[in-house]
Amino acid sequence: MFDFEPAYSRMRLGFVSQRILAFAIDFFGCSFVSQFIEAFFNIQGGFRLVVFTLIWFFVRVFFASGNQSQSWGHFALSLKVVDMSNGRPVGAIELAKREGCIFFPLFFLLISLQSFNYQSALPLFLAMPLVVDIAFAFADTRKRQALHDRVANTIVVMSRRGLQLDQKLANLSRRIGKARQRFADPDEYYQRPTRAYREEDFYRRRNRRRY
Repeated sequence: MFDFEPAYSRMRLGFVSQRILAFAIDFFGCSFVSQFIEAFFNIQGGFRLVVFTLIWFFVRVFFASGNQSQSWGHFALSLKVVDMSNGRPVGAIELAKREGCIFFPLFFLLISLQSFNYQSALPLFLAMPLVVDIAFAFADTRKRQALHDRVANTIVVMSRRGLQLDQKLANLSRRIGKARQRFADPDEYYQRPTRAYREEDFYRRRNRRRY
């Protein structure tokens, strides 16, 4: 039992969709860097997986521990990993526990991508451990902890520090939708009453009813 209110009940938890997108940013970012290093040093065979592993742990553990528990993806989406009890950013040891647990599902995902075949169900079977890990976060509506979060006793919360990339993309998509609607039917768009006009009309009608 906690002597004070735990962090998961007083801090804004990150959405599972945000965490998946942050994971994808880290995955593709590490893949790009590893492929560049492999091409530059002409690395082949099983050493390619070793290079990716080193880059992954560097970004998700060492870089994040010195960046207020934010990896590349977490910083892009304004998320951070904190201790479940006190809400403080965790260090390299807790991050290593998380990544040590999640790397095994990721390892099977890498194998499935290397042996991808449309006629075989093996890649889908090898990707199941990662799906199970993420399923824990969907099932846990209170803490939104994935399996690797439970091992390290951590949660992922929203942070003021970051790029807020998802919100910027949502605002851009909203503006594009309004622009398309304005160009598609300008007469109907400009004839719609604004919010301020609707509120003014509402208060005017309510005052009439009083008198």
